[in-house]
Amino acid sequence: MVLPTLNSSRLRIRDWKASDVPALWNFAKDPRVGPSAGWRSHCSLEDSANAMSVYRQLGIWAVALRENDLVIGTLELTDDKRRKGLRTLELGYALSPSYWGRGLMSEAVRTALGYVFYVKDVQMVSAYCQPENVRSIQLLESCGFRYEGTLRGMFRRFDGAALDMRCYSILPE
Repeated sequence: MVLPTLNSSRLRIRDWKASDVPALWNFAKDPRVGPSAGWRSHCSLEDSANAMSVYRQLGIWAVALRENDLVIGTLELTDDKRRKGLRTLELGYALSPSYWGRGLMSEAVRTALGYVFYVKDVQMVSAYCQPENVRSIQLLESCGFRYEGTLRGMFRRFDGAALDMRCYSILPE
């Protein structure tokens, strides 16, 4: 799948390049990143290369700094299979802890929302996060998402644990 490149003041949201594997590995191996997004931390560069291949097939963007094109995160807007009958996408993201607290993922999310709402004519974007993931809750609320409720045991994590997930959504303005 070919992804468009989206630019914001500090970020380039783009398709993946083979040279991105070490940067992906750099944050995907951190145990603070993958498990909160529902995936196992990467154990090798090969894990990151394999994940990147899957990301390209699924249409998951690389989030890179505009100044040097260093990949610092991922962003996905894929079909929300839980909402039938609407053109609804599900938002997912991961960011290197080295860049937490700088407003970068909020900037990436707002940029991508503008694209899907006004170029792709999507009717709704949903997002789900674990109740203890305070950073994601704050990010979603700061981007205008509304809390809809908590779905108990909604998500099966890589280790088999059934996790509760807070559900959020946003409509075009």
